Amino acid sequence: MVARAIFLIRGHTKNDCDRLFNLVKQNCRGSNIYAPQDLYASLGLHIDITVVDMDPADLLNWDVTQKKHMKQPPNIKAQHVFLASAHKDSDRLYAQELEGGPMRSAAMVKKESIGLEWWKDAMPPIEAPQIQLIKWRELYDKWRPIVPMEKWKDWYFYHTNLSVEKRAAVILQQMESKKQRAGRNRAEEERFAATEAAMDAENTAGWAE
Repeated sequence: MVARAIFLIRGHTKNDCDRLFNLVKQNCRGSNIYAPQDLYASLGLHIDITVVDMDPADLLNWDVTQKKHMKQPPNIKAQHVFLASAHKDSDRLYAQELEGGPMRSAAMVKKESIGLEWWKDAMPPIEAPQIQLIKWRELYDKWRPIVPMEKWKDWYFYHTNLSVEKRAAVILQQMESKKQRAGRNRAEEERFAATEAAMDAENTAGWAE
């Protein structure tokens, strides 16, 4: 038994799963999607899409188990075909840049986990992410007024206003973000100025010679 997983280079958009996003969008385009329930209903209209309501407990934190037992793959910077086989050492990762190309392997399991059925470790559930306060404020202040009133009850963020404390926290976050952006802009200007100065010095030296 052999399993192969193909990972394209970062930024590649021709992967099957990327193309399938068009299926998701087909019935949503031109539709009024006000709340998650509207999205589920729209997706369910497509013959090739089945909407599954997930329970948070169904989403397990693989990273915890992976970091405990596995190493980081070395020098994987291009498209690769990764292979796992019942006929090969299960503690190593096998990879090819192209199907049928030269095969190379690397130890992937940490020494203390070699020979153990470490993949059977109980994985903790992923902690559910919370909506950003600034997005909550945007939904309530900006979008709620143009959403039909009968839809307000369908989503918590339409019918529940932020507390005074949460609104104050949003303002503080915006101030901090603005300060960080200003710092990044200054750093970029300084790097640009240093590069320009180095180029001027190089050009001047060239002319002097």
